[in-house]
Amino acid sequence: MAKPCGYHYISIYLNDTFEQKEKKYFEGLETHPECKAEYYNGLSSLYNQVRQYKRAFHYVQLAIDNAYDDEDKADYYIRMSYIYSELENETEAIVCIQKAMDLEPNQMQWVVDLGRKYEELKEYDKAAETFKKLLSMKDDDGEIYQADYDDCMVNLMVKEENFTKAKAYYNKILKSAKTDDERSGCYKELSEIFEKEKNYKKAIVNAKIAFDLRPDSLTNIARLYRSYQSNKQYADAIKIINLIPSLNKTEESESNKKWNFRFYYDALARVYKEMKNEEEEIKCYEKEIENITEPSSSYSIYENITSIYCAKRQYDKAKPYLEKIIELWPNQYPLAYTSMGMYYMDEEEDFENAINYFLIASLANGQTDNNVQGNDANLSCTINLVIGNIYNKELDDSEEAIKYYNKALLCDPNKDSEGRICSALYDIYGMRGDEKNADLYKDRRNGISVLKDIIDGNWTPPPAKTLEERN
Repeated sequence: MAKPCGYHYISIYLNDTFEQKEKKYFEGLETHPECKAEYYNGLSSLYNQVRQYKRAFHYVQLAIDNAYDDEDKADYYIRMSYIYSELENETEAIVCIQKAMDLEPNQMQWVVDLGRKYEELKEYDKAAETFKKLLSMKDDDGEIYQADYDDCMVNLMVKEENFTKAKAYYNKILKSAKTDDERSGCYKELSEIFEKEKNYKKAIVNAKIAFDLRPDSLTNIARLYRSYQSNKQYADAIKIINLIPSLNKTEESESNKKWNFRFYYDALARVYKEMKNEEEEIKCYEKEIENITEPSSSYSIYENITSIYCAKRQYDKAKPYLEKIIELWPNQYPLAYTSMGMYYMDEEEDFENAINYFLIASLANGQTDNNVQGNDANLSCTINLVIGNIYNKELDDSEEAIKYYNKALLCDPNKDSEGRICSALYDIYGMRGDEKNADLYKDRRNGISVLKDIIDGNWTPPPAKTLEERN
């Protein structure tokens, strides 16, 4: 029987919304069961894009279990490795890549990917050993992957900060380079090495040579503007960035043009950010939003805008962008819900609504009765502290305040937070005339270590940042 091709069906969904894609994938499982592994893989990719990692894992495992052959199964293990990498669990990502390579040992890119994972873990000997496998592999023309091996090894030198060897390698390549493209690539890499050495003048010199050889290259423009930016030559950086729109050729697709404009405004925003010109930075992000073709890839833009406003406690200005995040990624980003809670607390004094958003933030952060600290103990501590303050200071409900203050104390509070929580609890019990409970918190009001109580078994503690510190 011929191998079914799920991608034939999946490819037509590329321009659909998240909901449309999700619906069509499930419909495909019903109408084309012979392609179910591909549809499971598509669902995994879809949920991974919106950071619904549990669902992403669930469906990629179904894809693996229903794979048509070892080739497909290997691809699905690579998909699983991507999810682990997004969760910053490179150890498990490595296991997945190794499983894929056991099934399909002749995939050059997977060897490279595995070596780079070892680089990220700073296991440089394992990375070098992995890259050596390229020398025993051959491409479709029967040639070993010598050039790819050399590139991997020089990148490893840079990772290890062996810059002298890395520069010697590129200077050697320059002598044998036959085209402007090859020469341009070498000068670009040399520029990056000099920048890592904080020799910004030489970084600019080499970036200029690369740009002069290939002025139509977006990567060369990016390298040159970043060199200027690192040397705080902001006017020069902006001048180079302003060349990007001219790269949009009439024959290019509309989506490519929009991507170039997104890159253009993102580059400008980075420079304005370093210049501490927040007004122009925000304008650039707003222009970038106008050129979005795939909403699922735009979270960082909205996050950048809301971070600027929230840092200044301008929650009213952040609100429309926070609402967009919540609309596009419901229950995914706890900081968005936390900031919406701050908006209703500070701007509207609508404390019930504020608490509602803080509670959703807790759920989005993975906080449950069995996992009080959630995915981010610092954030869990902050949320519970703020809810406790609302009940204590605004709603005059000391019982609920005590409940949330104690939850905050289970989330590894830092000295400052611990001091504030214990001061509040001390005052509540003091107002009640409950000296016994008040005394439990008396010495902790200044964030004094609770080590003795931990040892005695009288305390279940645990360093969190307050919301002000986080912003």
